Amino acid sequence: MSARVESVQETASLLCVTPSAVSHQLRKLEEEMGVALFHRSHRKITVTAKGKILQKALAQAFSLISDSIEDIQEEDQAELVINVLPVFAIRWLNPRLLGFFNKYPDVDLTIKNSYRIENLSMQKCDLAIRWGTGNWPEVYCEKLFDEYAVPVLSPDLLKTIDMSDEKNLLTLPLIQLFEGAEHWKLWTKQNRYRLPNKTKYIKYNDPAAALQAATDGLGVALGPLSLVHSELKNGKLVAPISKPINTNKSYYLVTAKENTLENPRVAKFANWLRTEAISFEANLHNSL
Repeated sequence: MSARVESVQETASLLCVTPSAVSHQLRKLEEEMGVALFHRSHRKITVTAKGKILQKALAQAFSLISDSIEDIQEEDQAELVINVLPVFAIRWLNPRLLGFFNKYPDVDLTIKNSYRIENLSMQKCDLAIRWGTGNWPEVYCEKLFDEYAVPVLSPDLLKTIDMSDEKNLLTLPLIQLFEGAEHWKLWTKQNRYRLPNKTKYIKYNDPAAALQAATDGLGVALGPLSLVHSELKNGKLVAPISKPINTNKSYYLVTAKENTLENPRVAKFANWLRTEAISFEANLHNSL
């Protein structure tokens, strides 16, 4: 502290001791080390070159101690903070969370929803579930499962077209889940269909709203199976052409540092999530 404020008087004031007590301790430290740590003038002290070396080392040591204490305290806390895409939280994670809470009733969960790639350290999140290619810098990524998509629409809308010719499905309005998506072009190309010359698109910037539009009968959505599997099972949506494509994107478990997964409460959620992901992927195509 004396090295930082460069004043015995101010150091004493901050520590609530007398200036003579501070001076005595500084002299005693120099005597024990056998080196001069400060240059002294009438009202000011400045750090010597050797004193700066010690100052830097102590600052690093105190920072390490502080971080270690914080880590220990966090391990004893029950709250777990995760960052998740809103649509994934609503349609995939939430329906499964009761199983997690039944297994780990001691863990309190805070879910921060965002479509942006958040800085986990700045947001103070233990982990995140992200969708993409996994190429995010300065984080640890672990793939959960690949994403597949298939055309889905409401049963009532399906009744309005003749599906004896599958390409008639493409005459309906095509719903895009988010702006700039090229999944319809990818799907038709891989399955050897051709889009009509005057294709009508309904474009959304929110996947949750887009999928709800499909449920409401506004058009056909190229629905990610992870987000529409419940609706396919309960009949709110149907997939008349069971030809899913790999979107070349996947869901990942992400942490700021790999050793975050060693934290007991984080490990509980991560292990549970892995088990759910394996089960989901094993039964991925059974809903079609």
